[in-house]
Amino acid sequence: MKIIKKLLIPSLASLAILIAGNSQAMEKPNKPNYNYWEYKKQFTEEALIANNQVDATTKEILDKDWDKQTELNLQQLPKHVRAMVLECWGCLARTTVLEEHGLILKNGVSRIIGSQLINKCAAENNLAVRAPVKKCYMRDDLVHIIVSKIKPSDRPFSLKQIRDLYKIAKLTGLQDMHAGNIFNTQEGEVVIVDTEHRSFLNYWFGLPHNPLLSLVPGLVTLTTVPMEPTAKEWLSKKIERITEKEMLKATDYAAPVALIALDTCIVS
Repeated sequence: MKIIKKLLIPSLASLAILIAGNSQAMEKPNKPNYNYWEYKKQFTEEALIANNQVDATTKEILDKDWDKQTELNLQQLPKHVRAMVLECWGCLARTTVLEEHGLILKNGVSRIIGSQLINKCAAENNLAVRAPVKKCYMRDDLVHIIVSKIKPSDRPFSLKQIRDLYKIAKLTGLQDMHAGNIFNTQEGEVVIVDTEHRSFLNYWFGLPHNPLLSLVPGLVTLTTVPMEPTAKEWLSKKIERITEKEMLKATDYAAPVALIALDTCIVS
């Protein structure tokens, strides 16, 4: 009997530890889902408009000075961005400014969702990236998106900043990451200014991003921002490694596809 107890007690103890471990594993919360296309499902346009109105002071300014809108002054943009804008002037077609008040006026309620998602992802993953807070202003039964101007600089992005932007892209599916959308500010912040739904579409194929679609198109657009040599080298290697993995995955399907094709030829 003593021998049985000696054998049984350790076994029961091990079983208890195993059960406890499984219980903790079962209770462990799921990882947050930052995919834009999943995140947006929890919002309706009506709720977004109702819950994200400009404050009373900003509304008063907009009511009073609405007709004072001007085009964005290109001289306020970094040199590399100015060159891009001049090649594609249409990218500013939906942007006007109330310069005196430091306000930019856009359209598209989806910008609010993208901004909130990027800030949520950055805060929860300790990433030094932010998107400007975007609010709604109603005028003539139309919804306008209002955002405060930032002060961009020509400072090149550091390795840490590029790594943080890569993580944002990986977690949220952000793809439209060219130099006209991402800025180093005079205060030393990394700011993503364009957060509409199209920014989360696959940059080459125009499809909603999902884990089966490559991050490479978005990362290639990121190479247009000025960056330090170490950051440029790191990003190039990251793109190369992802591409190599995708090529290896493709070879996994090469044989079955070839056999199917052969079989089809024989049958026909």
